[in-house]
Amino acid sequence: MTSFAPYYFYGVDYFEGARNAEGFALSVIDPVAGRLVGVRWLPGGRPGRLVAHPNGSRLYVPAGASGDTFVVLVVDTKSLDVTAKIALPGSVAEWGATLAISPDGSRLFAGLPTGAAAEIDTATNTVLRTIEGVTDDIGHLAVSTDGLRLYGGLSRGRKVMAVRPTVLTEGEPGEAVGFGSSTESVGGGISGVEIMSGPDATRLLVFQYYKGIFALDPVTLATKAHYNCTGGGDTTHVVRSPDGRHLYLSVVGEEGRILDAVTFAETGTFPAESGHGMCMGTDGTLFVAAIVDGEGTKGVLLRPATDPKERRLFDLPDQPRVVVQAAPTAWRP
Repeated sequence: MTSFAPYYFYGVDYFEGARNAEGFALSVIDPVAGRLVGVRWLPGGRPGRLVAHPNGSRLYVPAGASGDTFVVLVVDTKSLDVTAKIALPGSVAEWGATLAISPDGSRLFAGLPTGAAAEIDTATNTVLRTIEGVTDDIGHLAVSTDGLRLYGGLSRGRKVMAVRPTVLTEGEPGEAVGFGSSTESVGGGISGVEIMSGPDATRLLVFQYYKGIFALDPVTLATKAHYNCTGGGDTTHVVRSPDGRHLYLSVVGEEGRILDAVTFAETGTFPAESGHGMCMGTDGTLFVAAIVDGEGTKGVLLRPATDPKERRLFDLPDQPRVVVQAAPTAWRP
């Protein structure tokens, strides 16, 4: 089969018991064909959040290796072969390492269980230095759009409660800035720190399970906007539209919400259940690895994202934990 997809969605599986002796599954989803078109088993266990190089040439997947160590697997998106394994210091965390890549793709950062961040040269696949005290044992990371600042999320019960900035030229973490109420009940779940650009300016977006999202000024870390899901629904993932004007949030047990990226006002909904991973392509196609009532976990493609008639379901080899939209590649199934 020949595909003319401008990009592919990629995801890694979530559960330990669902992988075979070779490792864990890397799933490839074609947005044009509307289905799973390839699976490659990668070595290791407990995969974390994968990221793509900005030019789409390779994926970086954190995974547990032998003993208590962990590595970053470098996967070529043309062949789906593992071309390098970057060894990281420290023991493997329960949820694996968290990665963040600079906008120009020259540096990769990996959050370590000790709360440090390893800075990796993507040209040589070597660890250049380790910056202590950037984040915590969960390892939430984001890199500013100018590549000068690294942000680490500090959490309590897997919920980000503060952000600590690090100026990379200085290499020393700054003072952590808290937000939200630290006295409220903190539940477990998915949370993280991301950089998302909007039509007005770049924002640091802090995403909290149970609490919605906060938009922070990337320099002062002052709260610019806050969204808490109406109706009591719990948000699990957030993605930005290609034009930067809207945010899409998946909500447990309800339709997804569409927000204005500046004001956080709700502007619409989309028909997708809460999922294990979500991402939007450059053409506005939304992919969700979702829990579908009566059908288990399915891949859900929405093109456009707001039209329920264009909703496609297909089987996945497992439950992709994180999905990333990569740039055009030469790989064909």
